Amino acid sequence: MLNLHSALESLIFASGKPIEIKKLGKICNVEEKKVQETLKILNREYEKNDRGLRLILQSDVVQMVTNPKNSEIVKSLSSSELAEDLSAVSLESLTIIAYKGPITRAELEAIRGVNCLYVLRNLLIRGLIEKKQHPKDSRLGIYAVTTKFLRHLGLNKISDLPNYEEMKAKIIQPVNEKKDEPVVLAK
Repeated sequence: MLNLHSALESLIFASGKPIEIKKLGKICNVEEKKVQETLKILNREYEKNDRGLRLILQSDVVQMVTNPKNSEIVKSLSSSELAEDLSAVSLESLTIIAYKGPITRAELEAIRGVNCLYVLRNLLIRGLIEKKQHPKDSRLGIYAVTTKFLRHLGLNKISDLPNYEEMKAKIIQPVNEKKDEPVVLAK
């Protein structure tokens, strides 16, 4: 039998963004009112036990957040992440966004072959990329480099990147399994 408390907690955490209560009800196959009641109980448990998480409950959506009492320590984590150099994974993703952008998360993940949510989050926090609404599908976001990124590299426009036109016309695939080398295909 479904443990609704546990299921809702997992779904809200995995979402990482506000999620509709109606959607949670559909996924768990329970009435929306039951979901709302369970979320209120869950949030009271967080508060009563002084846990590190809280739920923000609005009329039709819920989001998991950190306990406001821990804001300073959470800021120090964010600050330390921002102070560190970009990882190879972040640099690779940033390069793809720069040369192929604007690009959706799904397109980036298809090129890289892995989930890019964490990398995108870090690049957004650092202000090196921005997320905009997709012009053809409002359900999707597209990522592009920011002027901060260009300023950091001393560029005036994105086309000033090295070999811009040549690289924009190619897609770098993960790895050719037979040869263990990158596969570059023309778009």
